[in-house]
Order: sequence, then structure tokens, then C-alpha cells
Amino acid sequence: MKGIIKTAALATALLTASIAQAEDLKNIYQQALRNDPAIREAEANMLATMEQYPQARANLLPQLSFGGRWQTSESDGITSDTFNPPQDLTTETDQTTWSFDLQQTLFNTDQWRRMRAASTTAAQAGVDYEVARQDLIIRVADAYFNVLAAQDTLASEQAALEAIGRQLEQAERRFEVGLIAITDVKESQAAFDDSTALEIAARRSLASAKEALREVTGEYPDTLASPAEEFPLIPPEPAVEQDWVDIALQQNA
Repeated sequence: MKGIIKTAALATALLTASIAQAEDLKNIYQQALRNDPAIREAEANMLATMEQYPQARANLLPQLSFGGRWQTSESDGITSDTFNPPQDLTTETDQTTWSFDLQQTLFNTDQWRRMRAASTTAAQAGVDYEVARQDLIIRVADAYFNVLAAQDTLASEQAALEAIGRQLEQAERRFEVGLIAITDVKESQAAFDDSTALEIAARRSLASAKEALREVTGEYPDTLASPAEEFPLIPPEPAVEQDWVDIALQQNA
């Protein structure tokens, strides 16, 4: 629970940061809701499962059926009469039929059981989706902050590489005028090579972190909003552990 509260506090603080043209955590989460395969699958499963309840309930509602039929018939013949000459006779008959059928189930235990089972299944589907949504929040937050951490690491390694590069240049100039031995230059070169390797590794880590974020959101963000310089540390309110346990028992999926 403490880990969840810390993550929520970090997310709240980050959302208060206002950096122009940067994607904040809320926007990244909205992208993930639209594009993350896991949450889309959970939503589709929930919607499909919830359809079982109205289908089961429909069997208990009045069932009205309506039908219509139109029929025409024609017959030809010749009249025969002792006192009159034979005449052609054509008869045409039109017939229209309408039917209405209304049925209502008064009591059917199987249908009631199926409806109650469908209601429970639909409720479970809603809970499963909420669990998947909360899991998405954690995954988005982890991926988001991993990118920010990788950016900070890369910036630190780049600053170190620049500083060590200047030291190497100074060592080479001092060696040229005979102030230091070649071993000092070699040590500076080794330090520069190590720093270069660390900078390359930091670039790879940043690329991997961005790729992990893209897997969740479906997009590569240009810039992510980072926490403001004055990071607010807001204490929990109320500051009573049991109150937070009670809230978790009431609201946690």
C-alpha cells in the first residue's frame, strides 16, 4: 500500500508541473488507454461479457411477434347455362392475413438463475477491467519515470564525458610541453574511453526506456514533462494509517 501511495504522490506532483510543449503523465496515460493492447483486450472482454446479462434478461420480458401475408389467386372458366350461350369467366381473389403473438413467461427458474449468473459475470467483468486499468496506471507510471531517469542518467554521463574530455586535452597539452609523463596521458585517455562507454550505455538505456513506453502508448513522445524544481512534498491527509487501510478495503478493486 505504501508503494501505491508513493507512486500516486509522485504522479500528482508531476501533473502539477507545467512545461510548455511537453507530454505530462496524464496525457501519456490517456494515450495508453487508447492504444495499449492489454487494456483494449480487457475492455473488449468486459463489453462482450456484459452482453450476457441483457440477453438473459430478455428471456423474462414479454415476447411479441408480428407477421403478415398477402395472397392473390385467379381462376379461369366457362359458364354453362341452358338458356344462355357459354361465356368466359375469370375470378380473382385477394387475401390479406395479419398475425400478432404475445408471450410472457410467468415463472421459469432456469431463466432466473441464468439472469442472476449473467449479472454476477457482468459484475466480475467490470472488476477485471478495473484491475487491468489500475495495472495500466502502474505500468504507465513506471515506463514514464524510467524514461525521465534514463534522460537524467544520460545528461549526467554527457556532462562527465565533457569534463573528462577537457581533462584529456589539458593532459595532452601538458605532456607536449614536458610537464607530465605519458602515463598520465594514458590514464586520462582510459578515463575518457570509460566515460564514452558509459555515455553510449546511457543512450541505449534511454532508447530501451522509450521503447518500453511506446509499447504501452503506441507513440513516441517528443518531450516528457519532468517534476518541477520546487517538488511539493504533501503529507497524507488524514495522517492515520488505519484510515488509509479502511479506504483501501472500501475502494480497492
